Amino acid sequence: TPARIRELMGDLGMSAVLWDWLEQVLAPVRSSQPDLAVFAVVVLGMIWIEAWWRRERLRSAREQLSLVIGGWGTRGKSGTERIKAAMFHGLGHPVFVKTTGCEAMFIQAYPGLAAREIFIFRPHDKSSIWEQADMVQQAAGMKARVMLWECMALRVPFVQLLEQDWMKDDLVTLTNAFPDHEDVQ
Repeated sequence: TPARIRELMGDLGMSAVLWDWLEQVLAPVRSSQPDLAVFAVVVLGMIWIEAWWRRERLRSAREQLSLVIGGWGTRGKSGTERIKAAMFHGLGHPVFVKTTGCEAMFIQAYPGLAAREIFIFRPHDKSSIWEQADMVQQAAGMKARVMLWECMALRVPFVQLLEQDWMKDDLVTLTNAFPDHEDVQ
């Protein structure tokens, strides 16, 4: 009921004036065009602030990683990432590896300890570009010095976003370049 919602909003610290305005804007009969414009600006502002905050967290996490190596190609990326991980782990570096493929997972390897494979939960078994942002933050949170990752993006805008904006790889490996996914690429 509106009375209960008003009571809950009061508990959250929302003033009665703000609640009255919000109630007016959300009621199609009583809202004016300026009210709707202000509401749209507020919602778009909230979306922009959230996007900015997510990008800042990603940028900060990326800066904490000493070495980032991307894995590109059409086939064999997961195996190549595992070989690179074994090399850096053997050299005594804390390593974080994100593999995709049939079963997405990340591998965490600290010097002197066995590497651990941890599966990545994908809602509805669908990958998302935001998974990469989450993995970068996870790697930084686990104090990895080396992050290895394989790119599964097929569309050019996503590839450009991952490589040139988010990850800014220090090095890149290309496993092979056989024709694959030509309908998308």
